[in-house]
Amino acid sequence: MRNPIFGKASGFTSDIDYIKKAGLLGKALAFVKKYQIFPFKQLLDLRRRHALEKSMQYSFSSEPSPVAQAQIAHK
Repeated sequence: MRNPIFGKASGFTSDIDYIKKAGLLGKALAFVKKYQIFPFKQLLDLRRRHALEKSMQYSFSSEPSPVAQAQIAHK
């Protein structure tokens, strides 16, 4: 029985800072990840952590959004 293929599995890597492996930069990053070359592996981990933290930052405010302010101004 064949399973339908919906997409290519990315394993356990994060897609936050995805760089295609076909280019020179992608090959270099894959090499660093595979062989865990110090200090480049630590720099990549730090970069990924910062990207994740930046994507998770949010805040609540009692002020209406700029879109809501524009709608209120046009009424």
